[in-house]
Amino acid sequence: MVWRPFLRHLTQSSVRLSDQCGRLNSTWTVGILVLFAALTFYIQTSNDTVSCWTPAELTPPMVTYVNKACGESNSYYLPMAEKIPVHRQRKRDFQVSFKWRWLPLILLVQALLFKLPDIVLSVGQSLVGFRFTKIIGLTDGYESLNMADRAQMGRQVGRYMKSWIDSTVMKGCPWGWLTLLFLFTKLLYFINIITQLSVLDSFLTSENQTSFGRQMYDDIVSNKTMEWRSFDRSFTRIVLCDFKIRQLQRERSFTVQCTLNNITYYEMVLCFLWIWFVSLSVITTLSGKLQFLTVLIPVFRKRFVKRYLYLSNEVFPTPSDNDISRFAGSEITEEGVFILKAIGEASSEHLVRDAVIYLWQSTHDQQTPGQLGPPDQGGPPPYLGQGSCVPGQTYGRGGAVLSPPPSAPPQQVRYRPQPGTEAVPLMANQPM
Repeated sequence: MVWRPFLRHLTQSSVRLSDQCGRLNSTWTVGILVLFAALTFYIQTSNDTVSCWTPAELTPPMVTYVNKACGESNSYYLPMAEKIPVHRQRKRDFQVSFKWRWLPLILLVQALLFKLPDIVLSVGQSLVGFRFTKIIGLTDGYESLNMADRAQMGRQVGRYMKSWIDSTVMKGCPWGWLTLLFLFTKLLYFINIITQLSVLDSFLTSENQTSFGRQMYDDIVSNKTMEWRSFDRSFTRIVLCDFKIRQLQRERSFTVQCTLNNITYYEMVLCFLWIWFVSLSVITTLSGKLQFLTVLIPVFRKRFVKRYLYLSNEVFPTPSDNDISRFAGSEITEEGVFILKAIGEASSEHLVRDAVIYLWQSTHDQQTPGQLGPPDQGGPPPYLGQGSCVPGQTYGRGGAVLSPPPSAPPQQVRYRPQPGTEAVPLMANQPM
């Protein structure tokens, strides 16, 4: 089915650069807008959008024609207290400006605008020289691996990140093109949601109100629970429609009164979108400010690296705060922290820990996790546990190795002379 990949994209987590706020904008909001566009298009095509009160002399086929014609032509709203104007120019002053048949297309354009920042992020990360699909391939199937393979995968991720950071990030600068690209994407999300919310609010607000939210609040406080929607000219349910019927050599003009059948549904959709956009604008604004502070203040990078270094006993001696600050600012940088956060969200925190330990050990010339024990103490491997040792191996004070495990004695080799040839090695148990 066509909808299954999109549903999988909504429900399953994958290694992506966008955070939760980005997925709310580029995934969930896009899905909601596309769903409303499909429902609106189905409702418009499945039944008549307009039902007109026609004269009794019109036959049922004529009534069907009138409903179709008034649904496609320009209708106008006129209060009951006013007389119907005769001149066509006067009628245009009361014409309903918004054409509801274009609503599905407008919703699709809105969905495209919400998806545009995510497209910019996907294209931009390839332009700056970073391929996140490489990380996806490296971290695939991490949960199903054993401990040794997990450590090996962590070293592969750390090795790839180190080579990329060393080649793209300037020394002494904690920010790179990937961080700036992510901040630019946050700015695009903010501009998009504020613009769309402003346009939608101006469309829903009545002429005597300042905002749609204020209008709903006043109606609810005044106990007008059935009148909280805007009843301006755009949302009127009763309109007038002019049409002509040619009969032989005569042309007859009619003005009928029609009701717009789907206005209530349209109002519910737009009101829900207004509430969703307001919530999304608050989340996007807070997320953008938090991301900017996280990039600007180095203490967040230090805390992130420190937490993973202290999760393992493979880093010896315990690093100081100055060493961690220098390592987080000049070696991992904000680029690496940003990528590690995305990996930890999609894969596992243990994979992030292994990658951080590899980056620390490669920077401080420590041994890799595949070697045995701390280099300055010797002793048994850490995976044997406290008080364990290698069979046949003697340890002194402090864990130093005093004697290696006994090895098998070498076999004796005898040579059997053969006339006309060189001496051929002969094992000790082989008969002469």
